[in-house]
Amino acid sequence: MLVFSSGLVLCIFLLNYPDVLWSICAVLSLIPLWFYNGKPGRKNLTLAFYFFYPLHLAVLYAISYLF
Repeated sequence: MLVFSSGLVLCIFLLNYPDVLWSICAVLSLIPLWFYNGKPGRKNLTLAFYFFYPLHLAVLYAISYLF
């Protein structure tokens, strides 16, 4: 119940102050950067990302078209 109410308060706060969302995202983006070790990732995932990017854009376009 505490997690739900905290999330609800956070959503209401972000709806009233949308600029704060960008600040939170900027701070949270530091987490993966902190764990980056300077080495390239797995090569076998490259093809998956080539398909994922246009596919998720098509899904978002379809959602925006429907609503």
